[in-house]
Formats: sequence, structure tokens, C-alpha cells
Amino acid sequence: MNKSVLLNLLWILFLSCNNRNPLVLETHEVDFLDNTGDVIYGNKLNLEVIGIMDIVVYDSLLIFVTTDPSGFLQVYHKDTYEHLGSFCHPGRARNEFAGLAFSINKQYYLRDSDLLLPLIDNNTLIQKEINVSASIREGHTVVEGVESRTADYMNSVALDNNIERVFTFSPPHLNPELQEVSLPVYSIKENNKNVKEIKVFRGHVKCENTELLQGCYNGEMAKHPNRNNVVITMGSMDYLFFFDFDNNKNYALHQIGTPSASELFLNKDMSKNRSCFGLPIVDYSSDRFMVLYFGGKHTEDAIKEGKMRGELLLFDWDGNYLGGVKMDKNFIYASYDPEKQILYAANVLDEIYTYDLSQFMSFIDK
Repeated sequence: MNKSVLLNLLWILFLSCNNRNPLVLETHEVDFLDNTGDVIYGNKLNLEVIGIMDIVVYDSLLIFVTTDPSGFLQVYHKDTYEHLGSFCHPGRARNEFAGLAFSINKQYYLRDSDLLLPLIDNNTLIQKEINVSASIREGHTVVEGVESRTADYMNSVALDNNIERVFTFSPPHLNPELQEVSLPVYSIKENNKNVKEIKVFRGHVKCENTELLQGCYNGEMAKHPNRNNVVITMGSMDYLFFFDFDNNKNYALHQIGTPSASELFLNKDMSKNRSCFGLPIVDYSSDRFMVLYFGGKHTEDAIKEGKMRGELLLFDWDGNYLGGVKMDKNFIYASYDPEKQILYAANVLDEIYTYDLSQFMSFIDK
């Protein structure tokens, strides 16, 4: 082989390596962009809750994770709105919190028929499983498992519904001296030790400035109530990542027609970048979950009016897009009641709205 042919082959190999898809996961195309139904309108709920940070609806309970110093966990009856108790008080005891108590991701689960909510103390980074059912029965905060955490656990969900075994996502870190950004790390930890790392990215997406990479992989996690299925919604890409740890099957969903991971380019001008998925809103009564999406025309039209509105998208845990609706208002925390088919949603002003999804769900279930 002469020298010129060898150089050409090396150049082709170099180009192919540079242009390869940075995403390792097998990708399936779906179509949810501007593919939702009519606008649905919420009714304001006459309920005062201070500093809402998350909402959980389960059975007869309407639960708020808050910044309220009288109890970071406020529990109501969802039908009568009777206040059932204030739990997770400030303090240093095992069943108290030195700082705010908050949900890392949307997750709650049952153990011996009791509802457990894993909350983390933002001061000590100690995670505590709050037994909500027992707390109501006994009239004080009841804590089950307790685990010390590090910053690596700020994006995590408990596998097997046990906080001793978790799936974590660690965002990229910038090395100022080398001006290099690490790849995000997805791993399973048991008793605070890494036991398995799941490769998701083989390289970075293209960008105008490496500092932009630190935030581009951020996403929200949700876990199936019974199985070890986890979904991550990506904040800067039209992707959903699916992890099925029971069957060792991981893949990605991507909106057809929008930039893929190999085509994506992050600009310094953030208005040129796509900002898509928001928080997952988990429907634990069936094999479905919901996400709030900000990448369509409904949001673009709202921004022109000086407002912000998203679309509620419904998927099953196999990655099938089932449909969606347009929201009349913006909200940041929500939870779905499958019994009444009502979505409870709260905005930054702690205003709580209810949305009747029965018509939408009956269409989905046909």
C-alpha cells in the first residue's frame, strides 16, 4: 500500500470517529412534537400550602413536600382536604431535618402496605425514608431507612424500593486547569459503593463553549412503582432515556426530525438551543408516566404572549407515546390521581390547580 492511500484511509477513519454518534444507547424515533390535543383548563383549589416543593397523590392522601417550618411534609385528605398532619419538623433528631427536606426525584413506594417517601436533608445530605402511613397513625414522623449521601446522589432513585440500592446520575464536571469536561456518569450503587456503571455517552455533543456541557445533560428521573424501570427526561435534547435493570435493556427515544445527539450543537446564545422536557409526573396506578414538555408551538405561542405553558405528554413504560394535552397555565410540581383522573398542579406562587383528565384518559383507553 503506497503512502498516499494509507494517509487517505487514516483521514477517513479520523473523520468517521469524529462524526460518530456520541450516544451509546440504541435509539428509537417517536413523534410527539405538536401532536397533542386541545387545551385543558384548571380549577384553582382553595387550599393554602406554604412553599410547595413537590406533590404526591396516593390513595386518599394529598401530600405536599414544602418549606413550611411547621413541618416540611404536609398531608391532607384528598376528598375533604382535611389536614391529617405536619411531619418532618426542623431539628437534630433522627426523625427531624437539620435543613429543608426535599424529594430528589419523583418516587414513592409501598412497604407492608405503608406508603414511604424518601426525602433528603439538604443540610446534612442524609436521606430518610418517611413512612407516611405510620406517621399519620402515630401522630409523629416515623422514619424507616436512613443513609448518608454525597453530592453524587442528588440525581438518584431507589432500586428495589430500597435506599440501600440506588441508580444515580452524576453530571459532567469542568476541570478549569485542563479546560476539559468529564462525561456524565450513570451508575448503580449498593451501600454507597459503585457496583455497575452504565455507559450512555461515548463522547460529548458539539458545543460552542465547553462550559455549556455541564448543564446540557441534566434530566429528571422517575422509577416504575414496582419494577426496576427508570426513565430520564433530558433538559436540552428531545430524548428520553429508558433503563430496564431487571432485563438489562437500555435504550433512548428521540423526537423524529429534531437534532440527534450527533447533530446537536450547543450555542452560547441559549435562545438558539432547544429546551424540551421538564419534570416527570409519575402515574403509579398503571404502566404509564407523564412529562411536561416545552418544545412545541404551544410553548412558543405562550412565550410570544409573555407567558409560559407546556404540554402534558403520556408514555407507557415500553416507550410508546400515547398522546397529550396542552396546558392553560405553567406549573412546576404535579401529581396524578388515577382514581379520580385528576392532575394536581402547583405554580411558583403556591397556587394549586386541579385538571380533569377523565376525557383525555377515556380517549387513551379506547
